[in-house]
Amino acid sequence: MIECVKAAARGLLPYLYDPFALFGHSMGAIMAFEFANHVAREYGLMPRELVVSGRESPETACRDVVSYNAPDSELLTTLRQLNGMP
Repeated sequence: MIECVKAAARGLLPYLYDPFALFGHSMGAIMAFEFANHVAREYGLMPRELVVSGRESPETACRDVVSYNAPDSELLTTLRQLNGMP
C-alpha cells in the first residue's frame, strides 16, 4: 500500500494546490486515508476534505475475517448473519 501511496503522491504533487479534496471508496478509502497522511508528513499538504465510504474507520474496523476456504456451511451461516445474499 505504501508504495502505491508514494507513487500516487509523486504523480499528483503538481496538482495538489490548495484547496484539494480526496475521495475514496472501499479499498480506495484506505488509500485516500494513507495518501492524506503521507502528503501531510512528507510535503506539509493537507486536504481540505477527506471523504471516504464503504469502509469502517481504522479504529473500528471489524477484525473478524471469513476465510475464503471455510466450509460451505460456515460461510453460509456467516452470510446469513450479515444479511448477505440468499
